Amino acid sequence: MIDTKGTEDSTPDEGNKPTHNDSNNGTTTSGNTDAPTSSVPVVSTVSSSVTVITKPVTSTTSGNTPSAILRMNYATLVDAITNSLQKVTDALYAKELIPPQTNQSMLVPAVDNYTKAANLMNVIEK
Repeated sequence: MIDTKGTEDSTPDEGNKPTHNDSNNGTTTSGNTDAPTSSVPVVSTVSSSVTVITKPVTSTTSGNTPSAILRMNYATLVDAITNSLQKVTDALYAKELIPPQTNQSMLVPAVDNYTKAANLMNVIEK
């Protein structure tokens, strides 16, 4: 190959292959861009006290506002938190998402957990 000064370059022509600059280690590679690449799988874990809801969230004409989504999934959420009510309440209270009165009202033994969960959902909705 001859450069613009008329001197011969000792590197062979690579056939105008595309180059790729790897910003992680400063190397430049050229060649086949169809080569397979390896990827690291992402694994997510879920605590045993949390139920994952796999139903798709559907929208209504009222919109996709958080309150509309919460309202559409109200019954499912109440059912999901009934079995682990105290853990959910403690976590919400620790993050200052519910007031102290709500946290204390979950300790009343005369009220069943489903009713407590529904009351908790009402507080969250506000």
